[in-house]
Amino acid sequence: MKKGKGNKRKIRVAKRRNDLRRKETRDGASPKHYQHLDSLRGIAALIVVFSHLTEIGVYQRLSWWQWMWWYAGHQAVILFFVLSGFVLSIPYHEGRSLPYYLFATRRFIRIWVPYVVVVILTFFWRSWSNENSVPAMPLDPTWQTPLSWHLLFSHFILIGNIDREALVPPAWTLVYEMRISLLFPAIFWMFSKLPWKLGLPIAVLISLAANLAYTFLCGYSWVIEYELFETIHYVAMFVVGILLARHRNTLIALVKSFSINKIAGLYLLSLVLFFYGFYNPWSQSQRMLGDLPTMFGSAGLIILALSSQRGFFGHRVPIFIGSISYSLYLVHLPIMIAVANSFFGKIPMIVLDVIILTAVLVGAIVFWKLVERPALAWSRAIGRLRR
Repeated sequence: MKKGKGNKRKIRVAKRRNDLRRKETRDGASPKHYQHLDSLRGIAALIVVFSHLTEIGVYQRLSWWQWMWWYAGHQAVILFFVLSGFVLSIPYHEGRSLPYYLFATRRFIRIWVPYVVVVILTFFWRSWSNENSVPAMPLDPTWQTPLSWHLLFSHFILIGNIDREALVPPAWTLVYEMRISLLFPAIFWMFSKLPWKLGLPIAVLISLAANLAYTFLCGYSWVIEYELFETIHYVAMFVVGILLARHRNTLIALVKSFSINKIAGLYLLSLVLFFYGFYNPWSQSQRMLGDLPTMFGSAGLIILALSSQRGFFGHRVPIFIGSISYSLYLVHLPIMIAVANSFFGKIPMIVLDVIILTAVLVGAIVFWKLVERPALAWSRAIGRLRR
């Protein structure tokens, strides 16, 4: 009798294991690897790098028109958020979603481990080099906050508010990424069944509501931080990614049916919307409003990347940059500042730029091999059952 119960239990366990294996793929990825999206992610990461490079002894001389097309780091962040909503929702659309505890644990490890390594390394670099300001970036508050153990430990809680400029400035986006990722299954459940004609306006209204709420409430003493309003605002970017993923096959087929002139027009429209959204007169004071055209431009670029057959998005160089894009995003500014502080004013700017870019790319590759890739493997191993 006990043997029969034991056999039934083994059968149930085996069934659960098989169900989980069918659901398990790469964290947040489709069985078909979207390499063109990797290329797009890599391009976005390079945009962030070049945006910060302009701040080193250069950006004071840029006109608004030059800023609009060159300094597009914030637009790249919006593209990251739309891409996250797209990629994270694909397993849910295809019925391959993991149990929440596995999804949340893997996502946390994937984001937090590389981030906290960079935070620790930057903290001790600043302590060792005594760099509490950046002469190469005189108008920027980066690295001016005095170091303390409280500062370091406050950065470990990635869903809380952090001193953005103290250690790793680009990490401010990871606060929103982590918050929204942990809520993502609920967000998907609320929007996945809505028709796009309803879901898209609701996403825009969410953004507008967050912007208006902060605009009207920011004068009250109890409204201490604006991060809550921005978190709600950035949910809209994830929602657009969810809607894109749901209708991706239809949209890809539609774009593939376009003539060359129509595709060129769509590229132009997407790029204009993407770049126009931030540094311009009407949106400088209301950044959340400026994010909306960038959001639509990002959606267009994602569909165009997925629709391209070969070409640039299928080239191995942008695909590789995409594979290391998270490492590149994390390490580029600390490396950039350390190199700039060592050589700024001592060598020509063009030579300094070349040295900085070389150091950033080498550092990103090393960090990807030593930290990010093992963290990704660890996140995928969590919950994986033995065969």
